[in-house]
Amino acid sequence: MKRGLFRPVRGFQAMVALLTLFIVYYTYWALHLTPEYDRGFYLDDTEFVKAATYDPEMRSTLSKWRREHINQVPGNDIEDPSLTKAIEDIRSQIVAYDEDADLWDCDPTLKLPLAVAIPEYFTNQNSVKPPVQPFDARLTLAVYYNHLYRLLEKGQPLRVPFHWSDWVDLSKVHKYIYDRQPSDADMCRQLFDLSGDEHKQLRFGSTVKPVEEYCRENPNSLTGFEVFAASGRHTADGKDLSGKLFLHSTAAPTPHRIVFLTNSHIDVPLEVEVENDINDIEYSLMHSQILEAGLNDTSIYPNRSHVNVLESYRRLASKSQTNPKTSATNYMWLEESDFDVNPKAALESIDNSLPWESAYADAIDFSLSVDKPPKYFNEANILKSVTDYAFGDHYDWRFFKGIITSDIRKSASLHRLIKNYLNFARQTELRTWIAHGSLLAWYWNGIAFPWDQDVDVQMPIADLHSMCRRYNQSVVVENVGDNKGNFDGFGRYFLDCGSSITHRNKGNGLNGIDARFIDVDSGQYVDITGLAVSEDKMPADLYQYADSEQRRMSSFDRNKAMTVYNCRNDHFVMLHELSPLVPAVIENQVGYIPHDVVQPLLQEYGLKSVTNVVHHNYRYSPELRIWELKSLLRDYLKNPEKWLDDHPIKLGPDWDTVNASRNINFDDDHAWDNDFDGLTNIDVAQLLKHPSVFRKQYKSRWFTRYNQGEVDRVINFRYAEQLMAVHELIKSEPALGSGLEPDYSMTQLIKDGDDYAERVNQMVGLAAAMG
Repeated sequence: MKRGLFRPVRGFQAMVALLTLFIVYYTYWALHLTPEYDRGFYLDDTEFVKAATYDPEMRSTLSKWRREHINQVPGNDIEDPSLTKAIEDIRSQIVAYDEDADLWDCDPTLKLPLAVAIPEYFTNQNSVKPPVQPFDARLTLAVYYNHLYRLLEKGQPLRVPFHWSDWVDLSKVHKYIYDRQPSDADMCRQLFDLSGDEHKQLRFGSTVKPVEEYCRENPNSLTGFEVFAASGRHTADGKDLSGKLFLHSTAAPTPHRIVFLTNSHIDVPLEVEVENDINDIEYSLMHSQILEAGLNDTSIYPNRSHVNVLESYRRLASKSQTNPKTSATNYMWLEESDFDVNPKAALESIDNSLPWESAYADAIDFSLSVDKPPKYFNEANILKSVTDYAFGDHYDWRFFKGIITSDIRKSASLHRLIKNYLNFARQTELRTWIAHGSLLAWYWNGIAFPWDQDVDVQMPIADLHSMCRRYNQSVVVENVGDNKGNFDGFGRYFLDCGSSITHRNKGNGLNGIDARFIDVDSGQYVDITGLAVSEDKMPADLYQYADSEQRRMSSFDRNKAMTVYNCRNDHFVMLHELSPLVPAVIENQVGYIPHDVVQPLLQEYGLKSVTNVVHHNYRYSPELRIWELKSLLRDYLKNPEKWLDDHPIKLGPDWDTVNASRNINFDDDHAWDNDFDGLTNIDVAQLLKHPSVFRKQYKSRWFTRYNQGEVDRVINFRYAEQLMAVHELIKSEPALGSGLEPDYSMTQLIKDGDDYAERVNQMVGLAAAMG
């Protein structure tokens, strides 16, 4: 039996077993569960469920479970007007107690430091001009926005200079510039050599790369030496420094283009060519003259001492027109041809006058020339003797600044990654969808899990080729302003495609990821994998649907005939499970999900993944619609009196009351599951007094509410309703597209203070001392 003709099940036995499970479950539920809310009940996982395809009874069961355990929890209504007022009262008080500025983005009265001082050496030729200047995203973006505005006004080509020091904080390199050592100092070995006996314990369990394979003397460099390749395993500090030295050197490639994103009401990016192909400091803002060239234009620099980055963005955005193709969301249909690309044919249309097209052709030639391609992406591999060394594998070595231990920082970084990747894909009309753990997170509340380390997306091989041809080695810049004209973010991202795109089988396993969308502020990334027909063998649960003729075919021909596609990590999927892609809202961005969401989740993670409210040290709270630490919830539930005393926010007698302590063993997940009757509105208000809970719930509150309805529509294939809901949301919700988590650069400015002028003066003083 062909699976494409009979898609509801994968085998008669699977259907019988599935229906049996449903009957047993329904009978047990009807006879044994009381009318009270049974919080902990979840569906049992079985092996055959992983092999089951679409079954209406299973979806009905899952929908019923979601209604009773997620969407309609008794005794609580988080949309209740009185609770909404209490939450606003909490907000006004909690931001006043926020000494660490962790909740700055929840304070609408806060005046953001959007204007930045223009260093005097740009306006006064007699001022000392240092060889390098401090990094500030506001200055870089404002100057580039203003320069592009002038080019558009004059009708000139959009070409700009580029040096990485204007886009990434490379301040760790400055000490080696202002205190440059003589050539015989051998700085490479001083900084990175771990071969000596004194480092024997540090090296234990790790293979250390010889220093000369990644660092060398270079008298023409400002530092006198340079890092030209990844260092292999090293200390976290060593990885951080080596990445910064690499980006400052001429060894680092410059991007082919800079893609400036706009807000979702405009949805048209501004694509700009980089004019230099060498990462030379002469092309930085300090030396390229693009700031000085516009200073006499009072329409963009009314004040020669400061420039406001949001005003500069708004001015440039005013030159853009709305793109009706991307702003009107609809299905995205995928065809068999999207998963089978002839790369040699693509070379026939190459325009070698465009550097990105020429680079794409070179990449195709290289990929076709090697049988066993070497590993392309290098992570921040940390010595195995270091605690939590494995976390370095979730960062690109070039942009690594250390393992992020703060939950606030990590969740904000991942949120901004997926936000800007989806924005980029939508504005450039690339067909892509969230996958794996990111898709599972969307199922629960539309937001990345707090324990996630990266983001996973997929695309057809045709779109992977299109993306890499047009945008490989591009810097993508977040829209500074949102749909309402308010500040959104300073994010900058680097899109990097691997060097073996024509290889579509697993091969040596070194290149399972085809491309990455990398946060240049942290090194965290979105993993991008292309799906294609390949010669890899499909799993047995798919092979059983091959007919006699297909079984005699080669693996490649059989996969093609059955429309079975895979990534290079051998995750297989059938075309009908993907197409048509369905619009959905992910992390407050319009993106796409597969046509069948339940099927890939059940296959990859099992049934408990969509029904178990406990994972790692977290518990899902349907009342708050967030995953929260079990320990935090336990602290409140076990001793609400102490919680009330520990949190000084006052809401009045109707809210500042203490629910009786539940006589439940909250240290036992099973007891918690079966005996706890849920949170009341008073519980919710009390929990929101905790800054961590408030931060996660407040700005996402409307979005997670929307997500509940969206998931129910999608898992039941009510796609006409889903299309209508997304269309209405685009038209009516001005907050759609804005960041739900705080921007990293703005957070640093607010926490540390706006000291850019002071940092510039320190540089000028060092330069004057050097003579």
